[in-house]
Amino acid sequence: MTIQSFQVTVIGGGINGVGIARESISKGFSTLLIEKDDFAHATSGNSSKLIHGGIRYLENAEFKLVQESLKERKILLNTAPHLVTPLRLNIPVYGTDKRPPWMVWSGCKMYDLFAGPDNMKPSRKLSDDETHRISVLNQDDLKGVVQYSDGQTRDARLTVETALSAQEYGADIRNYHELIKVESKENSYLLTILDKRLNKEYQISTKYLINAAGPWVPALDKKITKKQKRPGLKYVRGIHFVVPKIQEDDTGFLILPSDGRVVFVLPWIQDFTLIGTTESNFSGDDFDVIPSSQEEEDYLLETFNQFFPSKKISMDDVVYKYSGVRSLVDHGEDNMSAISREYVVEQEDLGSDSGYLAVFGGKITTYRSLAVKMIDKVLSKLEPEINKHHNTEIEPLFGGYDINHPQQDEIKQQLSDLKLEPSFVDRWQMYYGSRWIEIANIALSNPDHRKTIGIEGYLKAELIYNVIHEKAHKLEDVILRRTKLIYHLDQNQRDQIQQEINSILSK
Repeated sequence: MTIQSFQVTVIGGGINGVGIARESISKGFSTLLIEKDDFAHATSGNSSKLIHGGIRYLENAEFKLVQESLKERKILLNTAPHLVTPLRLNIPVYGTDKRPPWMVWSGCKMYDLFAGPDNMKPSRKLSDDETHRISVLNQDDLKGVVQYSDGQTRDARLTVETALSAQEYGADIRNYHELIKVESKENSYLLTILDKRLNKEYQISTKYLINAAGPWVPALDKKITKKQKRPGLKYVRGIHFVVPKIQEDDTGFLILPSDGRVVFVLPWIQDFTLIGTTESNFSGDDFDVIPSSQEEEDYLLETFNQFFPSKKISMDDVVYKYSGVRSLVDHGEDNMSAISREYVVEQEDLGSDSGYLAVFGGKITTYRSLAVKMIDKVLSKLEPEINKHHNTEIEPLFGGYDINHPQQDEIKQQLSDLKLEPSFVDRWQMYYGSRWIEIANIALSNPDHRKTIGIEGYLKAELIYNVIHEKAHKLEDVILRRTKLIYHLDQNQRDQIQQEINSILSK
């Protein structure tokens, strides 16, 4: 049996892994990415949904990280405009806060300077009248509100579409494929991989092996290298709540509890508000399912209710909650909020043009710049075998092209003739950008594809697209990571969608 060979193989389908795969193929390396579960099933799908420079990192003097993050924020706003959108955030300042209004204002202006004049709308202090009109906010001893800009994203879709962009460039992208064994040969690695869909093992060889498995990096690292001195990771657990929308407009809030943490209250998917995150030490080794705790849930409820007393919530109001861990490089900090979000890259040569790279830590905003640095290391040793080059700094992500289409008016008219409301196209454009045309064509191709699946507004055409074109395999892949239908579905509706997924996969 012939063993397939690649120049670069990436382990891990989180945001760092898919970004590295996209960068690798864009530079002309034959590239394979494998992920043992679904794309973004762990940390990358359980973030605070922000593309940001990290305004609070300024307090820790992490200026390099802030500058890098703000540059990448601007790139993503341009290359993925359907997934990364501008967001205005209010920072309320109270008389008892350890940061007085002038300090918060100075921090926001410094943030603007790092971002540059043409990056996003600059920060400003709200007038007293504007401050008091924010009726959802606790007005007791409120000294002022500073408003600044950042970006918001649908993190799992950003990960999926980065993977699909890599595939569009020519990379081989495989979710539900797990690395079982690594053997070092003279000038390459021999990998044994389990195809979990078929329950079948196979082997491939690769010149470069890149470990981008997020919280699993250390465990995988031990299988690959004999080096003992590696960066230590601290696993910080964060939980989030999704509740019915509480904002009067589409601005969000960065609130500063007295314990020094930061909690975001953000508009989310039109009808909801996202609240989070907490920061607590996670000491387990099962990163697939991260449990929250009663203490963390109580903390979020109490913090929210303190700052938004007119919108008080209980767990009965929580539509959905999720937990994840951030893998942060441990430099001995006691305060989890002070742990740097910088990443560390470890490199090990195997032969003259082969080797191993592992990335410890990182954050979603800087995934592309991290990928550039990783692949630059490969370029210094290995000559690309494919004559192609894509510039990920300026080229749109998978659905990030102009959402208009030469035949869009004709297609919209055909949909209208079939009694499909314009709201379908609006929703498709919001989730899939320019790829809405693909779903529309699936719907137009067969009457059966226009039937509703599970919930009003979700057509079989969209499900087919999720499964066939976006590599969804399980129910959660569809209703959580490719869409956010999970907020709306009862058990019967979930069962209907699962049956349709099984039907599509069986054909």
